[in-house]
Amino acid sequence: AQEAFALMMREQIAPALRALGLKGSGQSYAIPHESYWALIGFQKSVSSTAATVKFTLNLTVVSREAWSRAFEAHPWIGAKPSPNVQARTADGEWHARIGQLLPSRSDHWWPIEHDRPTEPVAREVIEAIRDHGLPAMYQRMT
Repeated sequence: AQEAFALMMREQIAPALRALGLKGSGQSYAIPHESYWALIGFQKSVSSTAATVKFTLNLTVVSREAWSRAFEAHPWIGAKPSPNVQARTADGEWHARIGQLLPSRSDHWWPIEHDRPTEPVAREVIEAIRDHGLPAMYQRMT
C-alpha cells in the first residue's frame, strides 16, 4: 500500500495538481502567490500499515508578512509554514482539514489498499481539492 500510495501521488495526483496551477512534489503543494503562503499537505495516518494507507489533506493560508513576524518572535516554527502543523502563531493564520470543506463537513480519510486500484481515490482527491479546497483557499487570499 505504501508503494501504491507513492505511485498514485507521483503519477496521478502530482500531474493533476500541477495542471491546476499548484507547485510542489511529494506530499506538499502550494498555490504560487507573492503575498500568501497557501499550502496543501497530504498527511498519512499513524494507523497506516503495509497493507493499507489512510491519508487526508490539510490546508493552510497565511500572509507571508504575518508569518515572517511570527517567525521572528518564534523561530522554532520555521521560515515557512507546514500545512500539516498548525502553529497558530501568525495573525490571520487559517488551517482546515479537507473534510471540513466537503459537503459532509466531517473529517475524511482516504484508504489505499495494496490490492485495489488507486485511480478512483486519486480522482476523488483531485475533485475535492479543485471543487472545495482551492475555492476556500483563494477566498482567504484577499
